[in-house]
Amino acid sequence: MTLRNTPVPLPPKKIILKTANNGTTYVYYTLRTYRNKHGNPTSDVAAIGKLDPTTGMLIPNLKYFELFPEAVQPKPPVLEPECQKPNSDASTSHPLPIRAASYGIPYVLHRIASDIGLIGVLSKCLPEHHAQVLGLASYILEEGNAMMYLEDWFDETEVFFTRRLNARTCSRVYSALTHGTQSHFFTEWLSYCRECEYLAYDVKSISAYSNGKHCAESEYDQDGDYLPQVNLAMFVGAESGLPVCYSLYSGSISDKSRIDLTLDALSKLGLTDCRFVFDRRFISAGNIRFLSEKHCQFVAAMPHELMEAERLIDAVTSSVRCSAPPLDGHHVHVTSCDSVVFGFKMKAHVYFDSEKQAMDREALQARVDGLRDELEEIARKRRVTNQCTDLSEAKQDAGITFSLCNGRIDDKLSRAGHLILLSNDDRLSNSEILSIYRRRSMIEKCFDQLEHDIDSRHLRPHGSETTDPKMFLAFIALILHSHLQKKISGGSATKHLTVEQVLRELRRIQLVVFQDRSRKVLPLTKLQESILRAIGIRPSELISSVA
Repeated sequence: MTLRNTPVPLPPKKIILKTANNGTTYVYYTLRTYRNKHGNPTSDVAAIGKLDPTTGMLIPNLKYFELFPEAVQPKPPVLEPECQKPNSDASTSHPLPIRAASYGIPYVLHRIASDIGLIGVLSKCLPEHHAQVLGLASYILEEGNAMMYLEDWFDETEVFFTRRLNARTCSRVYSALTHGTQSHFFTEWLSYCRECEYLAYDVKSISAYSNGKHCAESEYDQDGDYLPQVNLAMFVGAESGLPVCYSLYSGSISDKSRIDLTLDALSKLGLTDCRFVFDRRFISAGNIRFLSEKHCQFVAAMPHELMEAERLIDAVTSSVRCSAPPLDGHHVHVTSCDSVVFGFKMKAHVYFDSEKQAMDREALQARVDGLRDELEEIARKRRVTNQCTDLSEAKQDAGITFSLCNGRIDDKLSRAGHLILLSNDDRLSNSEILSIYRRRSMIEKCFDQLEHDIDSRHLRPHGSETTDPKMFLAFIALILHSHLQKKISGGSATKHLTVEQVLRELRRIQLVVFQDRSRKVLPLTKLQESILRAIGIRPSELISSVA
């Protein structure tokens, strides 16, 4: 029987002491540090026991042994008869352990980077720093982009593929991640993983707390905070789900006016004859003209606000709902026709989904109900916005008055449930067009991973000399995260797990170093073995890797 209440030494770092009203001092261990949505540093902690007032040591709870599996729970002493005591001069046959460290995450991430070709590309572009870049990306993936605990992480983790890093070596890595080096990486990475798949494109604003000169400009973010904003434009493989390239630009440049500049930058990297898929907000005359001139094939949603969209829906609404057969594998009806958008001829695929129609109508009705309550307040503020006037009419005499426009509301209700996809790729069928567009959600998942799992929603560098390297390291971490997410979601035993849960479980895989310098991985749990198999790693491979 183990004695859980036997005092043990306090962890040397990352602990917080809190004294309750009854005088008991509880000990908490810092699991993760990051910045919240306001950019303030915060952390996740777990209680690991309470402080022994007599000895100053820790009286551990079960969570302590869960976080520190190398700490063997002490057993009660067993008094032996004098005649049965072992000979003190007899030598022990087994060496004693001298160090234990987390081993699962570095091994798995290094294996993933090798399997997807990331190590090869980094080695080619950063021959002297590729291992350090992978080590920093592994730290960011596990701990977030706050680098304050980097040295602690290396103390607790067996990062076998690179030497221990600190603030000084980080600065050297940042210096090596120049604009030219990053461009070289994007060229090689695009060439390696693009193949023939469509690239999903999207833009997201991130906050950049920077005191130096940078492209950040103060704007309101999604939380309503007035902060310096940087736009992050990213390309993600619609089939593989892997991020392939990104670009940072000023927050004051609109999405529509930037896509041609982004695609032009890609052509300078050697990416030609591209195929893209993007959302309706990027449809403009300039963008369509640029894509046509560059002979780029694309799939994009058509904004319903365009007159051509209204004409198409009204023209085919009866046939697409009644006579058009449903697509195989999709509960939608579709019809295709030629269309001219901004003077360019292309194929329009009009889809109708009765389930989407019900959801669109419900959402529109909820918006109308809410708008009725807001009109009076908007009129009082004397501020007219497009968000309100698309369903209402404004009149200004002595003051501003609003009234709902029933005609516009009826038009939107009649066109609910329709989706128009434009494409200049005549080889694609209606089903293939819809499948390609639906895979555009991959990039939305990548942005979500970047914001929450990798904690890069807010950047807090001191200038562009650290903004660009930290964003590049977060991008490398995002590549690893995306592949890991895809693997575990495809496993029957792991599909219910989040990446955070997987990383937490991998962190518990411990490597023990003994006095004779031999090393051994502690026995794996059933869940750990299932995770490794889902990733494509045999448990025996990990165990034998330290021999």
